[in-house]
Amino acid sequence: MSYDLVFWKGSPSSKPAAVFQALSEGQPVEDLVPLGIDEIARAFELEFGARVRFDEGRLSGPAFDVSVADDGRHFTVCAGWSVVRDTASRKVLAQLRSVATRLGCHTFNPQLEVALPAPSPRSVPAPSDELEARVRLTDAAEDWALYAAELRAKGDPRGALIDLQGELMAIYRAAGFPLPKDAATNALRARVDEAEKPVEAQRAAAQAGILSDWIAQRHVELRADRGFVHSATVRAKVEPVLRTWPRIVGVLLRNDTTRLLRSLEVVAPGSFDEVCQDGLQAIAAAPFADSLRTLTMETHHLGALGDLGPMLAAASELRRLTLTVESVLLRPFRHAKLESLELCTVVLDDDDVTALATSELPELRKLTLAPSPYAPGARLPVTGLASLLRKTSSVSRLSLGAYANVPEVVAELRRGERFCELTELRLEDADESVARLLLDAGASLGALETLVLGAASGCSVETARELERVFGARLSMRHARAERPAEARPKPQPPAPPAVVMPARPPRAALPEVEEIEEGARVRHAKFGPGVVTELADDRAAVRFDDGTVRRLALAFLRPDA
Repeated sequence: MSYDLVFWKGSPSSKPAAVFQALSEGQPVEDLVPLGIDEIARAFELEFGARVRFDEGRLSGPAFDVSVADDGRHFTVCAGWSVVRDTASRKVLAQLRSVATRLGCHTFNPQLEVALPAPSPRSVPAPSDELEARVRLTDAAEDWALYAAELRAKGDPRGALIDLQGELMAIYRAAGFPLPKDAATNALRARVDEAEKPVEAQRAAAQAGILSDWIAQRHVELRADRGFVHSATVRAKVEPVLRTWPRIVGVLLRNDTTRLLRSLEVVAPGSFDEVCQDGLQAIAAAPFADSLRTLTMETHHLGALGDLGPMLAAASELRRLTLTVESVLLRPFRHAKLESLELCTVVLDDDDVTALATSELPELRKLTLAPSPYAPGARLPVTGLASLLRKTSSVSRLSLGAYANVPEVVAELRRGERFCELTELRLEDADESVARLLLDAGASLGALETLVLGAASGCSVETARELERVFGARLSMRHARAERPAEARPKPQPPAPPAVVMPARPPRAALPEVEEIEEGARVRHAKFGPGVVTELADDRAAVRFDDGTVRRLALAFLRPDA
């Protein structure tokens, strides 16, 4: 029994199952672009190198064969089922997806009947879209005000909402929270609520028919701001969402109301490799992927991701990437904006570490490497590990999970030129040898502001004291001290003397009487200065202070202003 993937080029994939059936039955399909065997073989050679063979028109690779249709309209890759069971073989699937990207092909999985469109070239915003492009890159109030005016001119109700929310934010900045409840502010809040109704209706209409109600209500959580969805969480924990969440992600990054999406979180424990790779391809092919700032994917111990390169190229404004997966296929890549990278994997081999160390990440400040909790005893490869902290590296915050070879890892990292320039270092399972390594380097770790040693029960009491002496307040250590013997325990101390009782506050009668303050009177507050009473209610008064702010305060804190 084989595991098959089918590739074709050109025809839209809105109904991939129908296209696949037509191709299988030899029926005509509109807009297909035939592919020659030489073109296909060249793409496989670029991806697999010497591991692929092309003899007498027959193309084969590691654990798979390639069959090209006689008319060249599609080709099929037949592989053994080991590609979804064996960790090393699963990377072959990721490389097959990269072949599809090179050829611009659609990928169809007959086992799951899940297909995603081929990546299209990134389009440069037209001059008329220059303002929207700026809003996608920044949160400057000036750009949002101009963007609101442009939306109003187009008849888009989000323009009015952005303006009104901007006014409300200005009051918040001046008065703080909670907002004053004067008539003007209440009227403004009512206008904001009214302006949100057509925007909400617009968002619902845009999503109707794309995400069914049961998916939208139970498995997709959207949070909006200024009329646009700015944060989305997809929780794929049940069938069939576990199989189709890549389509949901593709919809989110194509929808008009999510074109400014800043944060995307996918929680899909139990997703198989091909589904996870479809998810990466969905992001890579999405037209609005460059709005993302934060991306989190949690598939835990089953999901092996493919090549991150195309996805990172599409999400060009990404700042933080967090992956909790079985494995990733890392190759040297370049990302100009990535600041934080967190990888929690079952498998991270020598090639992955080398690729990460040789990638161009000029803004990377925080790097976290940790083993999956489903892989106890996992070891982090040390080959090339020191080059993660090479002289040109920008990493200043490093965190390492509970690997079985933490001492070996720390010893290798010390060889990096930037190890002594770290400002934060977090280590799990730190034992006596790790502590000694840190103490030996203590004098050179002058830039270190935070040192966290988790589960450091292997350290002796003497070593723990020395760590505290060398690093002082910079050190945070759990389970570092063993139980002291009975004779070494401190002797009981006599009880502390009773606390000094502070004198009572001056009686309330010492404060101004409520009758002394009337509406329209000038009053003074110890902190906010002089102002005029605009409204009285019970024992509180609304006061417009001379700096223009309006505050509602207790009468007991006001006194007449001479």
